[in-house]
Amino acid sequence: LGISFPENTSTDPICCKQTNTTDAKEQEDPVSQQATNKQNEANEKRASRIAQQEKKRQERIQRQLKQKQMRERRLASKREQMQLKREQHQQNAKNIAHVVQNQCQSNAQTAREAREQLQKQRQAEMAEARRL
Repeated sequence: LGISFPENTSTDPICCKQTNTTDAKEQEDPVSQQATNKQNEANEKRASRIAQQEKKRQERIQRQLKQKQMRERRLASKREQMQLKREQHQQNAKNIAHVVQNQCQSNAQTAREAREQLQKQRQAEMAEARRL
């Protein structure tokens, strides 16, 4: 038949007319544009306030984290000091036990020597008494 229909392209007057009408309406309505601007400003202020709140929240979280880390370091240091004191007390107790044990052994040795000396003295006295 030889009849062809044009495709909808950007040069199609119907297509252009439809897109231009919405743009023209927005441009022609200053009240609507002003309301849109106010809404945009309000949204920007709200977004700015939310961003500021989030920034403060993050700073607070960081501050609390640093405080927690400092507390943990102090506690770890105190635990380490307590462990060192405990070890020192244990070593002191061992040293005292050795000193006491050595003293007891020394006292026992001295007592044995004194008994032996006394026994020798008695034997010498008995021998002297027999001789007389």
